[in-house]
Amino acid sequence: MLFNPTKQFILLMLAVVVSMMSMTMAIADDKGRYITVTGKGEISEVPDTAWVSSGVSIQAETAAEAMKKNNKLMEQIIEVFLDADIDKKHIQTSGFNVHPVYDYSKNSKPPKLVGYQVSNNVTVKVTDLDKLGDLLDDVVESGSNQISGIRFGFADDEALLDQARKAAIINARKKAELYADAANVDVADVISISESGVRFPQPVYHRAEMAQAKMMDSSVPVMSGEQEISASVTVVYQLED
Repeated sequence: MLFNPTKQFILLMLAVVVSMMSMTMAIADDKGRYITVTGKGEISEVPDTAWVSSGVSIQAETAAEAMKKNNKLMEQIIEVFLDADIDKKHIQTSGFNVHPVYDYSKNSKPPKLVGYQVSNNVTVKVTDLDKLGDLLDDVVESGSNQISGIRFGFADDEALLDQARKAAIINARKKAELYADAANVDVADVISISESGVRFPQPVYHRAEMAQAKMMDSSVPVMSGEQEISASVTVVYQLED
């Protein structure tokens, strides 16, 4: 009997098609036994730490004169922070600028150099928020004419994030059981867990007006409010009848 290569090729192709169909059906059956859900956990807490940006901006006829006056006031401001038991490592220079100042009032003539502006700022980490209002008042009284903002946050936001992650897992399980109950099946083992994202508090800055603060008889009122840290996870569970 002669061997027919064409017939062999057709039989081979049929075997491949049948095999692929079997694999597809197996995958479809396998996928039907799993559920994927996204869980979200949120932790809201009152901030325990503040970062204050404070400094001095001085204008004088010469750069040296402006620098001298600025240095004297900055020393007084830094002394206020040190007297408030703030560690030196929590006081950091965050900006220093020297630039000329011109008078542009007479448009028909070239601008006239009238002096120099020297600005110096430090960012300070404050861990005792109960003293923050009095501290701001003392800083202004010591000569600061620049407080660009107050940012509130947490000394240990990783610990809060871990709490949010645990809450996200609990939320994911709750969702999976809800869907499984509706489908008349049970949630079994966890197949995989992946973190979908985390969200830390966005910086919240509170500006302090120097002129208004100097007129106050009491300390500057400061409210830290509440901030939220959240985490999202995607969890795949096995289902069973």
